[in-house]
Amino acid sequence: MATTEEQSANFILPRAKKLRRCNLSTDHWQQILKILPKYHKISNDQFRSLILEFISSRDINCTIIEWLNNFSILQFLHEHAEFISIVSQLKIEQNYWNFLTDMITITKVHLSEISKEFTNKNSINLDHSRTEEYIEHRKNLIEHKLQEAKHNFDSHSQETLPFYHQMENINTIDHCMHILSTALASLVQHNIQYLHTNFEQKKILWQLDINDICLVKSFYNLNPTDEQVRH
Repeated sequence: MATTEEQSANFILPRAKKLRRCNLSTDHWQQILKILPKYHKISNDQFRSLILEFISSRDINCTIIEWLNNFSILQFLHEHAEFISIVSQLKIEQNYWNFLTDMITITKVHLSEISKEFTNKNSINLDHSRTEEYIEHRKNLIEHKLQEAKHNFDSHSQETLPFYHQMENINTIDHCMHILSTALASLVQHNIQYLHTNFEQKKILWQLDINDICLVKSFYNLNPTDEQVRH
Protein backbone atom coordinates (compact mmCIF):
# COMPACT_ATOMS: atom_id res chain seq x y z
CA MET A 1 0.00 0.00 0.00
CA ALA A 2 1.36 3.46 -0.93
CA THR A 3 2.62 5.66 1.90
CA THR A 4 1.55 9.30 2.28
CA GLU A 5 4.91 10.39 0.87
CA GLU A 6 4.42 8.17 -2.21
CA GLN A 7 0.89 9.52 -2.71
CA SER A 8 2.20 13.08 -2.60
CA ALA A 9 4.97 12.25 -5.08
CA ASN A 10 2.46 10.61 -7.44
CA PHE A 11 0.34 13.75 -7.25
CA ILE A 12 3.21 16.01 -8.30
CA LEU A 13 5.69 14.17 -10.52
CA PRO A 14 3.50 13.46 -13.59
CA ARG A 15 2.84 17.19 -13.95
CA ALA A 16 6.52 18.01 -13.49
CA LYS A 17 7.39 15.64 -16.34
CA LYS A 18 4.91 17.39 -18.63
CA LEU A 19 6.43 20.73 -17.71
CA ARG A 20 9.91 19.74 -18.85
CA ARG A 21 8.59 19.12 -22.38
CA CYS A 22 7.75 22.83 -22.78
CA ASN A 23 10.17 25.12 -24.57
CA LEU A 24 11.01 27.72 -21.95
CA SER A 25 11.71 30.42 -24.52
CA THR A 26 8.08 30.31 -25.67
CA ASP A 27 4.92 31.01 -23.69
CA HIS A 28 2.84 27.84 -23.31
CA TRP A 29 -0.10 29.17 -21.35
CA GLN A 30 -2.52 26.36 -22.11
CA GLN A 31 0.00 23.67 -21.19
CA ILE A 32 0.89 25.44 -17.96
CA LEU A 33 -2.77 25.77 -17.00
CA LYS A 34 -3.24 22.03 -17.52
CA ILE A 35 -0.43 21.10 -15.13
CA LEU A 36 -1.69 23.24 -12.25
CA PRO A 37 -3.08 21.14 -9.37
CA LYS A 38 -6.87 20.80 -9.31
CA TYR A 39 -7.71 20.19 -5.67
CA HIS A 40 -11.44 19.71 -6.27
CA LYS A 41 -10.57 16.62 -8.36
CA ILE A 42 -8.53 14.93 -5.62
CA SER A 43 -10.31 12.21 -3.61
CA ASN A 44 -11.08 12.98 0.02
CA ASP A 45 -8.74 10.22 1.21
CA GLN A 46 -5.80 11.50 -0.81
CA PHE A 47 -6.53 15.11 0.09
CA ARG A 48 -6.68 14.22 3.79
CA SER A 49 -3.34 12.41 3.55
CA LEU A 50 -1.74 15.36 1.74
CA ILE A 51 -2.92 17.82 4.40
CA LEU A 52 -1.66 15.63 7.25
CA GLU A 53 1.76 15.50 5.59
CA PHE A 54 2.07 19.26 6.12
CA ILE A 55 0.93 19.33 9.75
CA SER A 56 3.59 18.73 12.38
CA SER A 57 2.98 15.93 14.87
CA ARG A 58 2.78 18.42 17.76
CA ASP A 59 -0.15 20.20 16.06
CA ILE A 60 -2.19 17.06 15.40
CA ASN A 61 -5.08 16.80 17.84
CA CYS A 62 -8.42 15.07 18.10
CA THR A 63 -10.27 18.09 16.73
CA ILE A 64 -8.09 18.23 13.61
CA ILE A 65 -8.60 14.50 12.98
CA GLU A 66 -12.35 14.86 13.55
CA TRP A 67 -12.56 17.77 11.11
CA LEU A 68 -10.59 15.92 8.43
CA ASN A 69 -13.08 13.06 8.65
CA ASN A 70 -16.03 15.39 8.18
CA PHE A 71 -17.26 15.52 4.56
CA SER A 72 -18.53 19.13 4.75
CA ILE A 73 -15.29 20.38 6.28
CA LEU A 74 -13.19 18.54 3.71
CA GLN A 75 -15.23 20.12 0.91
CA PHE A 76 -14.62 23.53 2.46
CA LEU A 77 -10.86 22.80 2.63
CA HIS A 78 -10.87 21.55 -0.98
CA GLU A 79 -12.30 24.91 -2.06
CA HIS A 80 -9.93 26.85 0.20
CA ALA A 81 -6.90 25.09 -1.29
CA GLU A 82 -8.18 25.81 -4.81
CA PHE A 83 -8.47 29.53 -4.04
CA ILE A 84 -4.97 29.62 -2.50
CA SER A 85 -3.56 27.85 -5.56
CA ILE A 86 -5.18 30.24 -8.03
CA VAL A 87 -3.93 33.33 -6.18
CA SER A 88 -0.43 31.87 -5.82
CA GLN A 89 -0.01 30.95 -9.49
CA LEU A 90 -1.34 34.33 -10.62
CA LYS A 91 1.20 36.07 -8.39
CA ILE A 92 3.95 34.04 -10.07
CA GLU A 93 2.72 35.11 -13.51
CA GLN A 94 2.39 38.72 -12.39
CA ASN A 95 5.97 38.71 -11.14
CA TYR A 96 7.13 37.33 -14.48
CA TRP A 97 5.41 39.99 -16.61
CA ASN A 98 6.58 42.77 -14.31
CA PHE A 99 10.12 41.47 -14.67
CA LEU A 100 9.86 41.60 -18.48
CA THR A 101 8.65 45.18 -18.33
CA ASP A 102 11.42 46.18 -15.92
CA MET A 103 14.08 44.69 -18.19
CA ILE A 104 12.73 46.61 -21.19
CA THR A 105 12.66 49.84 -19.18
CA ILE A 106 16.18 49.40 -17.81
CA THR A 107 17.82 48.38 -21.08
CA LYS A 108 15.65 50.69 -23.26
CA VAL A 109 15.27 47.91 -25.81
CA HIS A 110 12.31 48.48 -28.15
CA LEU A 111 11.07 45.03 -29.11
CA SER A 112 9.12 46.35 -32.08
CA GLU A 113 12.46 47.40 -33.63
CA ILE A 114 14.02 43.95 -33.26
CA SER A 115 13.41 42.01 -36.47
CA LYS A 116 13.49 38.25 -36.89
CA GLU A 117 16.26 38.74 -39.42
CA PHE A 118 18.35 40.47 -36.74
CA THR A 119 17.81 37.76 -34.11
CA ASN A 120 18.32 34.89 -36.55
CA LYS A 121 21.48 36.41 -38.02
CA ASN A 122 22.97 36.90 -34.56
CA SER A 123 21.68 33.65 -33.01
CA ILE A 124 19.45 35.36 -30.47
CA ASN A 125 16.65 33.15 -29.19
CA LEU A 126 13.88 35.75 -28.82
CA ASP A 127 10.16 35.03 -28.88
CA HIS A 128 8.89 37.77 -31.19
CA SER A 129 5.31 37.32 -30.04
CA ARG A 130 6.28 39.06 -26.80
CA THR A 131 6.01 42.67 -27.94
CA GLU A 132 5.57 45.62 -25.59
CA GLU A 133 1.86 45.64 -26.42
CA TYR A 134 1.49 41.92 -25.74
CA ILE A 135 3.38 42.15 -22.45
CA GLU A 136 1.21 45.08 -21.31
CA HIS A 137 -1.90 43.13 -22.32
CA ARG A 138 -0.79 40.11 -20.29
CA LYS A 139 0.03 42.32 -17.29
CA ASN A 140 -3.42 43.90 -17.33
CA LEU A 141 -5.12 40.54 -17.81
CA ILE A 142 -3.22 38.91 -14.93
CA GLU A 143 -3.84 41.95 -12.69
CA HIS A 144 -7.58 41.69 -13.34
CA LYS A 145 -7.61 37.94 -12.70
CA LEU A 146 -5.55 38.36 -9.53
CA GLN A 147 -7.88 41.00 -8.10
CA GLU A 148 -10.85 38.75 -8.81
CA ALA A 149 -9.08 35.72 -7.31
CA LYS A 150 -8.15 37.64 -4.14
CA HIS A 151 -11.75 38.81 -3.79
CA ASN A 152 -13.02 35.23 -4.15
CA PHE A 153 -10.44 33.99 -1.63
CA ASP A 154 -11.36 36.68 0.91
CA SER A 155 -15.07 35.99 0.46
CA HIS A 156 -14.54 32.27 0.96
CA SER A 157 -12.38 32.88 4.03
CA GLN A 158 -15.14 34.96 5.60
CA GLU A 159 -17.85 32.38 5.03
CA THR A 160 -19.40 30.74 8.07
CA LEU A 161 -17.44 27.55 8.53
CA PRO A 162 -19.47 24.35 8.12
CA PHE A 163 -18.45 23.27 11.63
CA TYR A 164 -18.92 26.61 13.40
CA HIS A 165 -22.23 25.73 15.06
CA GLN A 166 -20.79 22.47 16.39
CA MET A 167 -18.30 24.11 18.74
CA GLU A 168 -18.61 26.59 21.57
CA ASN A 169 -14.92 27.44 21.99
CA ILE A 170 -14.11 30.07 19.36
CA ASN A 171 -10.41 30.00 20.29
CA THR A 172 -10.28 26.28 19.48
CA ILE A 173 -11.90 26.91 16.09
CA ASP A 174 -9.46 29.72 15.27
CA HIS A 175 -6.44 27.70 16.41
CA CYS A 176 -7.36 24.59 14.42
CA MET A 177 -8.30 26.63 11.36
CA HIS A 178 -4.93 28.38 11.54
CA ILE A 179 -3.17 25.01 11.59
CA LEU A 180 -5.17 23.77 8.60
CA SER A 181 -4.76 27.02 6.65
CA THR A 182 -1.00 26.92 7.20
CA ALA A 183 -0.90 23.29 6.06
CA LEU A 184 -2.91 24.12 2.93
CA ALA A 185 -0.63 27.05 2.09
CA SER A 186 2.44 24.81 2.47
CA LEU A 187 0.81 22.09 0.35
CA VAL A 188 -0.02 24.56 -2.43
CA GLN A 189 3.47 26.10 -2.42
CA HIS A 190 4.98 22.62 -2.59
CA ASN A 191 2.80 21.65 -5.55
CA ILE A 192 3.40 24.84 -7.56
CA GLN A 193 7.15 24.88 -6.94
CA TYR A 194 7.78 23.50 -10.43
CA LEU A 195 5.67 26.33 -11.84
CA HIS A 196 7.71 28.88 -9.89
CA THR A 197 10.93 27.27 -11.16
CA ASN A 198 9.64 27.35 -14.73
CA PHE A 199 8.93 31.08 -14.61
CA GLU A 200 12.26 31.81 -12.90
CA GLN A 201 14.02 29.98 -15.74
CA LYS A 202 11.99 31.93 -18.30
CA LYS A 203 13.04 35.17 -16.58
CA ILE A 204 16.70 34.15 -16.82
CA LEU A 205 16.32 33.35 -20.52
CA TRP A 206 14.56 36.65 -21.12
CA GLN A 207 17.37 38.54 -19.38
CA LEU A 208 19.98 36.71 -21.45
CA ASP A 209 18.11 37.46 -24.67
CA ILE A 210 17.80 41.16 -23.87
CA ASN A 211 21.46 41.34 -22.85
CA ASP A 212 22.42 39.67 -26.12
CA ILE A 213 20.42 42.24 -28.05
CA CYS A 214 22.11 45.10 -26.18
CA LEU A 215 25.58 43.67 -26.78
CA VAL A 216 25.01 43.02 -30.47
CA LYS A 217 23.48 46.47 -31.01
CA SER A 218 26.46 48.04 -29.20
CA PHE A 219 28.80 46.13 -31.46
CA TYR A 220 27.08 47.32 -34.65
CA ASN A 221 27.00 50.88 -33.32
CA LEU A 222 30.80 50.80 -33.49
CA ASN A 223 30.55 50.48 -37.29
CA PRO A 224 32.59 47.27 -37.55
CA THR A 225 34.14 46.20 -40.83
CA ASP A 226 32.82 43.18 -42.70
CA GLU A 227 35.79 41.17 -41.51
CA GLN A 228 35.10 42.09 -37.88
CA VAL A 229 31.47 41.14 -38.31
CA ARG A 230 32.45 37.72 -39.69
CA HIS A 231 34.69 37.13 -36.68
